Amino acid sequence: MAKHRHRCGNRRTSVLVLEVLGLVTAIVTLAGAVLQLL
Repeated sequence: MAKHRHRCGNRRTSVLVLEVLGLVTAIVTLAGAVLQLL
């Protein structure tokens, strides 16, 4: 059971990482668009 719970924890952290990467990608894209406008 402990291992199973640990796996669930890893899945949650991986999801959080994917969300953070998505936000970073969006920010970088917006920054690139702003730089192109400048």
